[in-house]
Amino acid sequence: MGLTRLLVRRCSRRSRVLDDLLEEIGPAEQRDAMLAQDVEDLVDECLQVNTLTDRAWTGLLDAIMQGEKVDFEAIDASLGNALPRLAHCFERVMRFAGESRERGFRVAREDELRTALQAVRTISAEYERLWAVNGDALALSQRPLELSQEPDSGPVFPHTERPRSIAEMAAELDRVSRPIGL
Repeated sequence: MGLTRLLVRRCSRRSRVLDDLLEEIGPAEQRDAMLAQDVEDLVDECLQVNTLTDRAWTGLLDAIMQGEKVDFEAIDASLGNALPRLAHCFERVMRFAGESRERGFRVAREDELRTALQAVRTISAEYERLWAVNGDALALSQRPLELSQEPDSGPVFPHTERPRSIAEMAAELDRVSRPIGL
């Protein structure tokens, strides 16, 4: 859990740094001095923070599912605040990229940023769902998602680097906790 705690704190700090970088760019500067390279640097920073966020979230889910003691209040104070801030920052950088494109500049990795924004939104939704029951796997398995959000019935691959959703883990927990023969 120590590594996960470190990743969560790092993710929270990096999200504040990204937010500070965006705050330093004044409205006049956004229109007049924002060069494509500056936007690309912001996109790179967003993608790095997204990778860190994904690692922190995956580590946190693994810790919860392995029964490790998790300080939900501390995580909520850091990651709970970082996720909405990240989504907001990513959206702002997407707007800057759009403005740069309108001026005729090509912004590298803009599609990756769009995917990263969607990933942060997904993690945020899963986070809200998980924190509503403080990580209780049984409660999660008994709280189905809305029908339009139910995951497919594909296999769950434990102990892999493949990102897993809470819904997949809860379904697997439900599957393995049924009595044999049912």
